[in-house]
Amino acid sequence: MGALVDDLLAGLAPLFDRPVAFFGHSMGARIALELARRHGDDVVHLFASGAPAPHLDRPSVGRSWTRLSNAELVEQLRAWGGTPPAIIDNAELMELALPVLRSDLSLIETYEGTVEPPLACDLTAFAGIDDHEVPVRDVGAWANYTRASFSLVEVEGDHFFVNDARGRETIFRAIVRSLVP
Repeated sequence: MGALVDDLLAGLAPLFDRPVAFFGHSMGARIALELARRHGDDVVHLFASGAPAPHLDRPSVGRSWTRLSNAELVEQLRAWGGTPPAIIDNAELMELALPVLRSDLSLIETYEGTVEPPLACDLTAFAGIDDHEVPVRDVGAWANYTRASFSLVEVEGDHFFVNDARGRETIFRAIVRSLVP
């Protein structure tokens, strides 16, 4: 995670001459948290979407997505439902995508999220009402990650509510309300 955040901060540096807000969905919420922590007090808002508060998201004993065979990982992708069948059924594309996916899953499995230090910026967390992977109460625990204001926005949909037009509209409206005076 540290190396990824270093690279992202270096790449985003030209944008840091103005107020900054970070948004991340699922694994991206953890990355956004670490970016906000490392960037410091210039961050005005963190938007965490579709992710349990990091201190709650500890892989349970026996759950290791990176240890699944390719066939098992493909079936897990089908079960999660966020990848279109046309992609999953394309063997050449999956051959290219699976190593990247394993790297992402490894990042999730090894990330040690902690509440400390809490952020000085406002924090909004988005939770899918029908997300069976990430319960709303676990998303609400992001409140522990800020010393400023916190809001929880429940969005219609499952874990992939960001892929739905209504979900995106709910997110965009909340972001605009939070950032535009």
